Amino acid sequence: MARVAGLALSTPILMAASIPTRAKVLLIVLVAAASYPFVCSVCPPAEPVTDVVGLLPMIVGEAAVGFCMGLIASMPLLFLEAAGAICGHQMGFGLARVYNPAADEDADVLGQLLYFTGFGTFLMLGGLERLFSMLIGTFEVLPPGTATVGLIASVDWASAVGAGLDLALRVSAPVTGIVIISSAVLGLVGKTMPQINIMSVGFTVKAIAGMLVLAFSILAVGEVSAEEISESLRATAVWAGSLGEVAAHGR
Repeated sequence: MARVAGLALSTPILMAASIPTRAKVLLIVLVAAASYPFVCSVCPPAEPVTDVVGLLPMIVGEAAVGFCMGLIASMPLLFLEAAGAICGHQMGFGLARVYNPAADEDADVLGQLLYFTGFGTFLMLGGLERLFSMLIGTFEVLPPGTATVGLIASVDWASAVGAGLDLALRVSAPVTGIVIISSAVLGLVGKTMPQINIMSVGFTVKAIAGMLVLAFSILAVGEVSAEEISESLRATAVWAGSLGEVAAHGR
């Protein structure tokens, strides 16, 4: 149950603040109960823990396994939202921030658009089902009670964050480029025709140009997002499969 709960804390959909806590708890309990017979069939019986002090580190370690898996898989979606924030800032949409119930905080308009684009791609690729399947598979290489918080350090966070930054830059580059070109053109117009209020005209031009470029490139954004999400799921599977070796090396 602790390992499943860790996954629910960092997985897209399940980590949304708009989902009732009771529903999350019920799902965690149901998944844990459904996987319990499989875990018992592939894992040796664990040594009983008779005190809370010994049980607490075990629960934290188990939750860390699921949390890391969900966080690795959700990196592309988080950086897609960052790409939308970059685009919105360049286009002057910084004042149009709205409340995002999924994150329980204010979010950029274009950030939400790109996040839900990646979110739909994640569901289309079966990301949620694959994550739960990989999580249950970790019990074959890492029996219950053997996980430690130190396993977090075994994740290649540099590669995960680097891939996410690369995705954010690739997605935001077309909009950033057209905004730079628009600024240069508007600056030239302002020098040749000083009677035009470039400040008021420029805001509209940048917004329209950026939205058009983003609309024309949305198919490419979907393809790039699918590629990065698939890669993040593969990275999650590789890390989950190596947990046994990492734990044995740590001991």
